[in-house]
Amino acid sequence: MSAFSAIQSNQEIFYVQNSSDEEQGSDSDNDNENLIIPEVSSAPPPSILRSNSQIKPPVFSKFQARLNENILLKGNIIYFGLNYGESLVLKGQYILTIYSGKLMINGVTYHRGTAKYNVYAPISHSLPELLCISSNENSGTLSPEVVDIFTEKFDTIVKLENNFTKLESIGNLCPLFKNMFHNNLHNQFPKLVDHDDDGDDDLDLNFQKYSFCPILCPVYDLNVMRPPANWLQLSKTFVSQNTSIPKRVLIIGYKNSGKSSLLKLLANSYLDSINYVADEPIGILDIDPGQSEFSVPNSVSYSTYNFPLIGSNLTGSHAGGSCWNEYFGFNNPMENPDWYLTLVAKLFQERYEDNDLVRQVPLLVNMPGWIKGYGVQLIYKIIKIIKPTDIVYLKSHNEMEYQSEDADDEEDDELLGLINESKQDFFQNINIIKSSGVFFHHTSLKYSSQELSIFRVLSYFHKIPNNNISSSSTSSRPNFNFNPLLWTSPLKISYLAKSQTPDTIISTISEFKGICGVTVFNDDELSQPLNSTEISTIFDCSIVGIYAVETNQYLNIYQSSSVNKSSVPETQLPVFIPFSKFQEEFGPRSNTIQFLGLGIIHSINYKTKTFNIYLPDLESIKSVNFSEYKIILGRGRTSVPIWELYPKSEDNNKKRSEKLFKHEKVPFISLNDKFGKGGKILKVRRNIIRRRQ
Repeated sequence: MSAFSAIQSNQEIFYVQNSSDEEQGSDSDNDNENLIIPEVSSAPPPSILRSNSQIKPPVFSKFQARLNENILLKGNIIYFGLNYGESLVLKGQYILTIYSGKLMINGVTYHRGTAKYNVYAPISHSLPELLCISSNENSGTLSPEVVDIFTEKFDTIVKLENNFTKLESIGNLCPLFKNMFHNNLHNQFPKLVDHDDDGDDDLDLNFQKYSFCPILCPVYDLNVMRPPANWLQLSKTFVSQNTSIPKRVLIIGYKNSGKSSLLKLLANSYLDSINYVADEPIGILDIDPGQSEFSVPNSVSYSTYNFPLIGSNLTGSHAGGSCWNEYFGFNNPMENPDWYLTLVAKLFQERYEDNDLVRQVPLLVNMPGWIKGYGVQLIYKIIKIIKPTDIVYLKSHNEMEYQSEDADDEEDDELLGLINESKQDFFQNINIIKSSGVFFHHTSLKYSSQELSIFRVLSYFHKIPNNNISSSSTSSRPNFNFNPLLWTSPLKISYLAKSQTPDTIISTISEFKGICGVTVFNDDELSQPLNSTEISTIFDCSIVGIYAVETNQYLNIYQSSSVNKSSVPETQLPVFIPFSKFQEEFGPRSNTIQFLGLGIIHSINYKTKTFNIYLPDLESIKSVNFSEYKIILGRGRTSVPIWELYPKSEDNNKKRSEKLFKHEKVPFISLNDKFGKGGKILKVRRNIIRRRQ
C-alpha cells in the first residue's frame, strides 16, 4: 500500500451535501415588511417570485444599474448610489466603506463612517445583502469628497474597493474551486447603459478587472442571507438584556440549520450595540471540528472579536481579534469523545473562565450538529463545562426532513429532557429558546462539506504569513500563494531517536532544537511498538499537529515511548509516544503543552535523522524556547488533498508541472492503470445523503 492510500483509510465513500453550518439564507423576501422595494427591470415575473415555496426564488440585486448615474468607476474602486429599499448582492472579495446613509447587512445596521469592512463572499455560502434603509432624512454635513461623487443625491453611497488576496486563484491548484469567486456569471449581465453624451450608449462593464461583481440578473443556483424575523427578535433580546452575569449562549441544532449564521448575527448585533469598543470584545467558542469558520482544519478554537464579521470566514482570516486553536484531528467528535471534551474544557477554562477580564464579555458557542444518540450525552457534558445562561435550539419541519414529526418530537423530548436535568444537576437557571432553523435543500448548494474541508486545508497551507500587521487592524488582509507545495523544497528538521534512558537523555535534549517525538491519535488500532516501515506508511504525506511540551513533562512521556526492531536500527528511528500517554498529560489548565499549528510531512530520512516538512507558520516554531519546551508531532486523520500531491497547473507554469511530475517519478501515488488479480478502481457514489444528516 502506498503512503497516500494509507492516509485515506478513513475516507467516506459518499458525499453529504451541506452537512454543516455554512451561512444559510431564508427563502422569504418579506423580512423587511415596511421597506418599499422598487421595481427592477431585470427581475423575473411576479409569478416566479410568488411561486410555491418548493421553488427557490432567484438571487439578484434589487437595483437598476445605470452607469455614471448610480454606478461610478474610479480605478479599482466602484461607487454605488442607493435609494431607500434598494439592495446590492455581490460575490467575491471587497473592502466596504459606507460614505453616507446606512445599510442593513444580515439583519444588522451599519452607519456611515471611515470603517473599512473586509468582506469575503464566495458562492459556496449565502451571499450578504447590502440593503439601503436610510431615507432623505440623513443628518449631518457630507464631506466634499462624497458630494462630488454623484450629481444626483442618493440616500446611501457605498464605496467598494478591490481586494485581490490571491484566494481567487485557488482554482489554479484545485479545479473544484475555479468558480468560487469568479465564474461565467459575467456573461449573463446585461450591458449597462452609459447616459453620457459621448455617443457610446452600450458600454459593457467588464467586472473581470475587479475582485467582486454584483448579481444584476436573477440567478437561481445561489443563496442570499436574509435572517428570519424570529432571529432578528432574538438578537434584539440578546443585546438589550442587562444582567450582572454576562451571557453564555449555546447554539445547538441539526447540521445545516444555520448555527454559524445565527452566531454571527448575535455577535454583530452585540458589537453594534457597544459601537465596536476595542476593550469590550465578544468571545466565540467554535467547537465544531468538521465545518468551522473560526478554527484551523479539524480543530476547535476560542476567538475574541471587536469588529463585525460580514460574509464568510472560511480562511479564519477575519481581522479584529485573536484566536487560539486546539487540534482535534478528526471531523466528528464521535471519533474520540473524551479527547474532544478535553480540548473543549482546556480552551474554555484557560482562555475564558480563568481570565477575569475576558470572563466579563458575552460568550457564543457554536456546537457540532450531533444532537441525537450519544450526541445528546455530549451536549450534557458540554453544558456541565460551559454552564450556559441560554441555549438556542434550532429546528424546523420541512421537505428536507426524512423522519416523521412524531419521531422528531421524541428526539426533542430526549434532548430537552437532558437539558432540564442539567439545570437541576448544576443548580443554574438556563433559558431554553426554541427557534426555527434556516434550511436549504442539499441540491441547491454549490459545494459539499467534504469539498469545503478541502478548501480550508488548502487555504491554511497556502496562506502567506504577515507578522508585521496587527491582527486587530481592520485594514489588514490575508494573502495567499497557490503554487503547489511540491514546487518548493520542504524544511529539514532533525528528530530525536529512541536511544537513551530517561536518566541519560536530560543532557542530550537540553538544547536540542528539533522534533523529540511523534504520536498517532487513536493509535489503539495500531500494533505497537512500530517499526520503520509502519512509521513511514503512517507519517509520509500526512498532516500533523505541532506541539510544544514542557521539558519535565516530556521526560514523563518519554518513558512510555518505544519502537520495534526493524531493518532500520533503533537508534535511527524517531521516538514514538503512545497517544494514551500524550492525552493523559494534555489536561485542562495544562499550560505545559501548547498547540503551535499544522504541518505536512513530505518524508522521513532515517540516515540523516530528519523530517522533511512544510510549515506555513514557521515563526511559531522559531519562537519556542527549546531549553524549556520540546516539539512533538501528532498525526490525526486530516487528509492531504490530492491536488497537493499531483497538481495539474492550468496557468503559465503548466510546463513546469509536466517537467516536475513525470509519470515514473510521481511520489505518493501510482498512475499505473494495470491492476493485478482482484484489483479494481473504486468508484465513489456521489450526492448520497443519509436520513437526518
